[in-house]
This record gives sequence, structure tokens and C-alpha cells, in this order.
Amino acid sequence: MTAVKSSLCLVYENKEEVSSTYLTLHAAMVNLASTYTEEELELITGFLSKAGDVLDEQIEDLSSKIRGKSTS
Repeated sequence: MTAVKSSLCLVYENKEEVSSTYLTLHAAMVNLASTYTEEELELITGFLSKAGDVLDEQIEDLSSKIRGKSTS
């Protein structure tokens, strides 16, 4: 799998290879999702979104504290 760095992301030269590499992951996630109702998936999605926000805030807070200590 060959990747070329662009200014913001990796651009894969062989998209078919990337697609086939992740095909089983995609199938497994679709299978998992199919075991939940739409309402359950909405609840899970909301939780994961909020959890990600909390983690981002906490990481920023910890990073600020660490930067503050390094300048003292």
C-alpha cells in the first residue's frame, strides 16, 4: 500500500488495495450495527459524540497545564 503525503492528508495511489484492505472491517461494523435499532444507534452516536467532546476538552486542559509548568 503506497501513500503519498499531501499538505493535509495521505493520498493513497491504489484505492482498490485500500478498499479491499478495509472491506472485512466494514462488513463487521455493518453486521454489528444491524443488531441495534435506529433509536439505539442514535443514542450510541450521541453518547460517542459527547464523549469525544469531553475527551478533547480534557486533553486540551491537561496540555495547557503541562505547557504552563514547562514555562515556569
